[in-house]
Amino acid sequence: MAGTLQADGTTSEEQEIVVISGQSVELRLDEDVILATRVEYNRTRRTLTLIGAGQYTTTQNGSTQVLKGSGLVVDLGSQALTGEDVIISDANLEIRGEAVSRVPGQLT
Repeated sequence: MAGTLQADGTTSEEQEIVVISGQSVELRLDEDVILATRVEYNRTRRTLTLIGAGQYTTTQNGSTQVLKGSGLVVDLGSQALTGEDVIISDANLEIRGEAVSRVPGQLT
């Protein structure tokens, strides 16, 4: 697992962004795993943005769900997720689509 961590400063809205990049970035949040080549963590909004293709694996109540796509955005506060060109799979189901929006317990 190789990656670099650097603070990119603030935007005009005074938001602090931390960029994590490398050939293979892996983040673990509790039981969730995020894989990407570049992740931007917005400390102010508490969001993770996976730049380019990425994967978000989450486990809840013993069930594992894998979301693969481009530009995935994970809201750490609400556990909501959005993305484009996605594949969502679990043990029984695989869904492919152009966009996804997920709030805990639901997909749209």
